[in-house]
Amino acid sequence: MKTLLTLLLLIPSLSFGAVTFKNGKIQDGEILGKPLEVFLKENAGLDKSDTTINIIGGAELLGKYDGTYDVYKKISESLDYNILEIEKNDTRFGETALRFKLGKECVGIVQDCERSTRPYSRAEFNLIRADDFGRNRDNIWASFSFKIFNDPNEWSDYVNIQQWQNVVGDYSPMFRTVIIKDVGLILANETSKGYKVIDYKDKRCLGGGSKYGGSSFCVANFKEYKLLDWNELIKRKWVDVIYNIKFHDDPNQGYFKVWINGELILDEKGQTMWKTYPGVRKETNKWTYNFGIYTSGVGFIHELLLDEVSVSRSCDKLKLENLNYDCQKLLSQTTQKKEPYTDYDVNYTDDDDYTDDDIDYTDENNETNSNDDEDIINLDQNNYEIEWTLEEVGNLDSKKIIAKDILTFDSNIGSIIEFGDDEYLSKNIRTKFNYVLVDRIISISGNFEIEGFDNKELLIQLLKSGEIFKGEKRLNDKKGQAHKVKIKIKKI
Repeated sequence: MKTLLTLLLLIPSLSFGAVTFKNGKIQDGEILGKPLEVFLKENAGLDKSDTTINIIGGAELLGKYDGTYDVYKKISESLDYNILEIEKNDTRFGETALRFKLGKECVGIVQDCERSTRPYSRAEFNLIRADDFGRNRDNIWASFSFKIFNDPNEWSDYVNIQQWQNVVGDYSPMFRTVIIKDVGLILANETSKGYKVIDYKDKRCLGGGSKYGGSSFCVANFKEYKLLDWNELIKRKWVDVIYNIKFHDDPNQGYFKVWINGELILDEKGQTMWKTYPGVRKETNKWTYNFGIYTSGVGFIHELLLDEVSVSRSCDKLKLENLNYDCQKLLSQTTQKKEPYTDYDVNYTDDDDYTDDDIDYTDENNETNSNDDEDIINLDQNNYEIEWTLEEVGNLDSKKIIAKDILTFDSNIGSIIEFGDDEYLSKNIRTKFNYVLVDRIISISGNFEIEGFDNKELLIQLLKSGEIFKGEKRLNDKKGQAHKVKIKIKKI
């Protein structure tokens, strides 16, 4: 799930309905001659008095990187929809909100759309002057309101709507706010145990990606906290999110707090910032902030409303009064410790057995060697059981195993070496599924064909929990009855 700063780009298409701008303010009527350039302005061209984006230094849809403007301009001209619009009919506060849309096409530059495993698509803002605003070891507040605009069933399985990134392109995000289909709103945290630092650059480590040939910094632990249930998200109502994060590389100093709709959900302590490793300039090791849509789910339709996006160093400057919240009341709240929804340490090869404490931090000019042949999670030389189950939604008695096979992996590409029961899901169909591990997620894709169901292209992403990868997908049979297809992969 790692994002590079250099990839935080988005250009809207060349038609914007009836919404236009004049003197920095939104007007109804005639389409502006060059809306592309308008939306590239600070805060999407909104007036400075508009509270839709309330960030010191402002935010922009396009980072100032060589060549990206032309790439996205070409993309925008080929789309039949707007990637970004100003919404006036449905806002959390005031007259405007941002409406992001990603259709079934991939929207991105080469590093997004032509990845070797699967493409990523994005419509995402980032800070204009992140170097000036972000700090190392910083206490920061942020808030935003969001709403799923289209049918949630049209969404892919895993969609980032906000990221706490690092200015250093080789570093992975510290925190991400994620919508997981059929699960809910999730806070993903990758800093709790720091990095596993390796002596080569690995494309599958979160950071760097294909642009830099991979990263030497591989996340040691991955946690996800459930903030809101899926049943609440599908109501398609506005949700308010408030963060207070003390960014610090000392686990005794860092903490993060999250409020959902004015209620304190998380209050956790631990490492929240990456250490400054050899080869990284200390002055660049700072947080930055991204918001919008970022997903590997190409082929789906995502529409998201965002409003009252605010970042500050104090709660009082978030303008929470617009949302009828009071900082003192928020700070007075307490909550019980919340167990992570997902919590696992990343597995490595035996050769990668040194940790943060083994590194000499005095040599900041240390260079790493490049080797693209290793995987961050090595599933090779082991066999795994894959079990498929099917059940009617709301009817546990209907649960049945529809297939159970033995998988093996070669360079994180899986194949079946021993077939089990195929009474419901045929051997021929399972042979044609693709099993790919990347970014700690196993993606299974192919055509799902089973009696009583319409033939349907299937993509299920399995998240790692302990020694098990698991995930599920909701399907309707030909009578309209909803079912859950559940998949579990475990080492044997």
